[in-house]
Amino acid sequence: MTAKNSKIWFGVRTLFRLRAVGKPKWTDRHFDPGSTLVEDRVVLFEAASFEDATKQAEAEARRYCKATRYKNIYGQSVRLTFLGATDAFSMLDNHPGIGSEVYSTTAMVPDSIRDARVVTMWWGKKDRSHWQARHKFIDGKILSKALAAMKQSSEERSVSHVAGKKRSRSRKP
Repeated sequence: MTAKNSKIWFGVRTLFRLRAVGKPKWTDRHFDPGSTLVEDRVVLFEAASFEDATKQAEAEARRYCKATRYKNIYGQSVRLTFLGATDAFSMLDNHPGIGSEVYSTTAMVPDSIRDARVVTMWWGKKDRSHWQARHKFIDGKILSKALAAMKQSSEERSVSHVAGKKRSRSRKP
């Protein structure tokens, strides 16, 4: 704890769940009707105690949920729910900056468990092959623009690649 009037920095971890609700207007092969998305978030707070930091984090989490409301590309409403889980970490150097540790936690694990398994247990399995399944949880307006830009960039690379081949062919004797 700190002196009554002094404040220190805390990194507070909060846990959320995104759900897409309502009937989709359309679907594609990436759409998973039963999936939700969990967000694990760490936010900095200046507070007089762990309790104060936790209260600030809970209030910020409620504001974050209210601000996170939009339609996905399937026409569904996306809603964020705070799961009520918080974990506060008091920053040791108390001056946030580059390289500052803002959150840390530990857990006891048997030595017999391999490192790769620890990573999977702790962070979950990363499946990068189905990143499009996350489209269900992204603001549809933002995603539509991003996908259009990706398509345009891909088309420009193709045209540039084809043009480059034509030039190299025309230089051959």
